[in-house]
Amino acid sequence: MNRDIRGTSNEVDRIYAEAGIKFGQELRVSFMDLFSALYEEPGVFLDGMLLTTKGSEILFNKIEKVIKEANWEPSLDWDKMSTKFACIGTDMHLEMLIKEIEDKTTEITDSDVIFLFTVF
Repeated sequence: MNRDIRGTSNEVDRIYAEAGIKFGQELRVSFMDLFSALYEEPGVFLDGMLLTTKGSEILFNKIEKVIKEANWEPSLDWDKMSTKFACIGTDMHLEMLIKEIEDKTTEITDSDVIFLFTVF
């Protein structure tokens, strides 16, 4: 059982989590059992409240799973989103620059940094 920053156990949180799960099941809505995913796993909190990298990864994976499995319209799953406005929010030059930098096997030089700033 983890303890929060006040030094108390998370037993009350477990009771609320179980009630939330039951309520979500009754409403037949998508939900995440974050209590089981986070509170019962060691090393996911810095101080009982703030997530570590491990905790953030667990949270991300839970959210991603719900988004991918949900039957929402419109879908929040990137792979299922409409391409009607696909050009909005994309910058082909920026994408090419990122790809070029990712493909390099050497360190970024000063000229690369200057180039990065001039692109934006």
